[in-house]
Amino acid sequence: MGTIRGTTFWPAVMIGVGDRSGTVSAGKYADIIAVKGGVLYKENGMPV
Repeated sequence: MGTIRGTTFWPAVMIGVGDRSGTVSAGKYADIIAVKGGVLYKENGMPV
C-alpha cells in the first residue's frame, strides 16, 4: 500500500493538487482501470 500511496498521493500533494486528486475518494478526480487477473504478472505468467 505504501508503494501505491508513494506514486499517487504524495506526488499530487507535491504539485499542489492533493486536494482534488491523488486518492480515490468522493469529490476527487480519478481514472480507474479494472482488469481481470493478477496485474503483477506478465501474460506468460512471469512476475513483472
